[in-house]
Amino acid sequence: MHTDRDYPVVVAGRTLFFGNNVDNHVYAIDTRTAEERWRFAADGSIRFAPVVHGGRLFFGSDDGHVYCLDASDGSLVWKYRAGPSGERVIGNSRMISLWPVRTGLLMEGGTLYLAAGIFPYEGLYVAALEAKTGREIWLNDTSGDQAWGHQYGGMAPQGYLVASADNLYVPTGRGMPAAFDKRTGKFKKFLHAGGKVGGAWVQMAGDELYAGNDNQGADTKITFDATSGANRGDQFASFPSIDMVMTEEVAYLATQKGLYAIDRAANAKATADVPKLNKEETAMVKSIAEIRDRHKAAAKAGNADDLAKATTELNQATGRLTVISKEKEALNAARVKWFMAREQLGPLAVVGELGPMALAGQTLFAGGNGYTVSLDAKTGRLISIYGVNGTVMSLAVADERLFVSTNLGEIHCLGAEDAPP
Repeated sequence: MHTDRDYPVVVAGRTLFFGNNVDNHVYAIDTRTAEERWRFAADGSIRFAPVVHGGRLFFGSDDGHVYCLDASDGSLVWKYRAGPSGERVIGNSRMISLWPVRTGLLMEGGTLYLAAGIFPYEGLYVAALEAKTGREIWLNDTSGDQAWGHQYGGMAPQGYLVASADNLYVPTGRGMPAAFDKRTGKFKKFLHAGGKVGGAWVQMAGDELYAGNDNQGADTKITFDATSGANRGDQFASFPSIDMVMTEEVAYLATQKGLYAIDRAANAKATADVPKLNKEETAMVKSIAEIRDRHKAAAKAGNADDLAKATTELNQATGRLTVISKEKEALNAARVKWFMAREQLGPLAVVGELGPMALAGQTLFAGGNGYTVSLDAKTGRLISIYGVNGTVMSLAVADERLFVSTNLGEIHCLGAEDAPP
């Protein structure tokens, strides 16, 4: 979780919005001049990027409320509390609601989704609101009662919410996301990764949900069917990723080694076929050992017919083994459209590992410890590298600019040299 380490932003038109987890304010600033347009004070930290919709700004806070503001002037339109009271406790040396909003909000078709609470036995609240009025459409106040859910890592809502056509997925911190019926709020299931895989990172791409940060120290992203929640495995196990950006044809991955562009179709084919070839290869190696034993026995006994037969079988088996090796090599090679090693990105990238990515048109952006880079998404060609103070934690692309948030609380605005002021 990086929600305490930077100020993630959202941009609408020429206004940038961000919440501050230190002074409890939401700010609106001009994207061209950084001039402050307005600020609004909540009663707790704001840890996730706000949502802009229909001229309004929505965000959740550690004070347990979801706020709706007029995006033009920061005036309060409505606020909503999912928890049963205003009770507060000490969290990270600050007073917070017993049911803080530690997820990003999700807007779909005029409906706003949220989750509140991080202590399951104190109650967890997942809700859908009418965005225009703040009216409660449904509220699930029993998801914290799933005691058996601890075998899946438990549920402590933390991260950005995502949804498929029918399901709302709530990241749960240490475990995999929990699925709720998007229309009724009914709890459906905890997604299961088949091991100690967890984290707040989650992304929806087509009919698939990708989730997970860590598998006992290894960067991991597990794939699930977005409709059923069925586990489809780690489709990118060969490329353990810190972050991922998906298009229909390509998956861009930030890894400890560097940046990859993976052909999704070729990767899926290799993921399906290579294990079969591995199995055949193992059986073939065992068969070759058996044939060689027969070959030696026939040679020792001077049995010409058996020797000739064993020789033919051995040639066929070793030939097939060579073909299998070449087929595996071709399948694995086809996965990667291009790869840019950290060392190729320049001296700034050699020391600091890669982190978040963003894709805008045919330009891929990535951030790391002390730098951000841009590359041609089609070829992997390095376009530029820019040094920043601290580690890049989040990126946003809007208004012909790249906005870079770092763990030192800085927000950098980058653009082309000939970009309009």
